[in-house]
Amino acid sequence: MNNAGELRPYTRRVLLTTAVVAGVVVVIAATTWLIQGLLVVFAGILFGLFLNHLSRHLAHVLNVRYGAGLAIVVISLLMLVGGVGYFMGSRISQQVSEFSAEFIDAGERMWNRFEQSRLRAWIDGVSAEGNTGLLPSSVKVVTKARSAIAITLSAIGGLVLAVFLGFYFALQPEIYRDGLVRLLPPHTRPRLNRVLQTISKKLWRWMLGRLAAMALIGVGSTIGLWIIGIPLPVTQGVLAALLCFVPNLGPLLASVPPILIGLQQGGNAALYVAGYYLALQFVESYFITPLIDQQQVSLPPAMILTVQLLMGMTAGFLGLLLATPLAVVAFILVRELYVKDALEDR
Repeated sequence: MNNAGELRPYTRRVLLTTAVVAGVVVVIAATTWLIQGLLVVFAGILFGLFLNHLSRHLAHVLNVRYGAGLAIVVISLLMLVGGVGYFMGSRISQQVSEFSAEFIDAGERMWNRFEQSRLRAWIDGVSAEGNTGLLPSSVKVVTKARSAIAITLSAIGGLVLAVFLGFYFALQPEIYRDGLVRLLPPHTRPRLNRVLQTISKKLWRWMLGRLAAMALIGVGSTIGLWIIGIPLPVTQGVLAALLCFVPNLGPLLASVPPILIGLQQGGNAALYVAGYYLALQFVESYFITPLIDQQQVSLPPAMILTVQLLMGMTAGFLGLLLATPLAVVAFILVRELYVKDALEDR
């Protein structure tokens, strides 16, 4: 009986520690899901702003109501996506499959070279001494593959949800704007309305600038890879254009597949691709992006890189993708509500 009585405090401590650890894990998981959900909502707001501004400009040009302009924009986008899928779907899918085959073949060649290199022999020697964790096991590879598939499916679901959210935001934007404004005291509502209008205009200009930069990088990548002789330049140009939505880091990420394919071809093709993408990155970072920033918000490059790093570490690729527009919103809120209203008024 005494032994059982002595175990009770220890058992309570174990249960308390387990509960605390479980609570911390639940809080971290809930925070991660909450951040991901908020980022999806913010992506929907961005898409809704894009539809809203485009519809208002179109309605002004055609002298029709906003609802008619929104209907024209949505129908036009659906027809564009459907037309591309119908007329170019088979060709695009063929090029994507060829690109995947080229990319996988390049990776296999790189792995074969690694297998025959001295580095692999040194790693095998170290592994033989007991350090077997240097190379991934087949179980780890399968686990990472399943994780990648789950992340891809989650990204597709988030994209679909963001599109629907953007449509509903653009359908009746005044409902959501007025609901947000009414959360604050009446005397602050006019000021908040002006700040929200400023954010809307700056994000619209930023999106137009990013679309222009994406088009320039896509065309430049396609032409450069075609001149160098890298296979499937159009597909890789489209990939470079999509990744260019992420300033500074996008062109670097887009350079990996063509460099691997250039290594497969042999010769100096990989060096030419690396040099060309380095020049493209220089032009995008020091000419295109600064010119775009001058048209909307002059964000310091160090601030953009810092926000990208923090958002990438916190929320993964989605956070990295939306880091710059989030920085734009934060910059405007701090400048308008803190610097101007709080500091300069005093």
